[in-house]
Amino acid sequence: MQETKRDWLIYLLGPQEQENRNLAARLTQEAGLECKVIPGDAWLPPKDTGGKQVIVLYNCQEQSYNALMDKLEQNSADHYDNCYLLLFNLDPNLHIEQDALACHLWGILYDDYSFERQVQGIRAVMDGEMWLPRKILSSYLRELRSSRHPEEETNSKKSLLSKREKEVLALIAAGSTNEEISDYLCISNHTVKSHLYRIYRKINVPNRLQAALWSVKNL
Repeated sequence: MQETKRDWLIYLLGPQEQENRNLAARLTQEAGLECKVIPGDAWLPPKDTGGKQVIVLYNCQEQSYNALMDKLEQNSADHYDNCYLLLFNLDPNLHIEQDALACHLWGILYDDYSFERQVQGIRAVMDGEMWLPRKILSSYLRELRSSRHPEEETNSKKSLLSKREKEVLALIAAGSTNEEISDYLCISNHTVKSHLYRIYRKINVPNRLQAALWSVKNL
């Protein structure tokens, strides 16, 4: 069962507050998405979101590599469930993608993206997908494949997973979206996401990509 736009709340943060307000207005008026702008230097929105899933759009305009990594590392420490971070207005010449992926990042909207492409990326994340260039994902996968967990630790993590969670992991590794997993297992999209949150905690990974790779290596 696919979630509706009403299940989501989008927060726009970061510098260039007027630009954030302009984008929020367009997303609301043209894409029908509920948006709020948080002024100042806030990084994450309040945790009390009325039970809604949250997308954070952080404006990277005129931000340096070091400044963004400081924010991303803070996000990794303070991250909470149901919150999905996307960087927008990112300069590709910063080459921050590889390091950012380890900090609960779900997507990147580069500074040359049209409004339509920005909306496409946001909706992909709403459907449970990461929005990143294929080349970046492939490089990240190669890097992760070079790492190895001790066998004892891996077996311990496997024993924590339920049969259903292993099924969800296998489908993630096969490239299935949340909606496809929902249809295949005859469960709601919300239940799929609940399984994912528990899986991430049990196998100690920050995102879907690392969960998929863990599944390929260990199940």
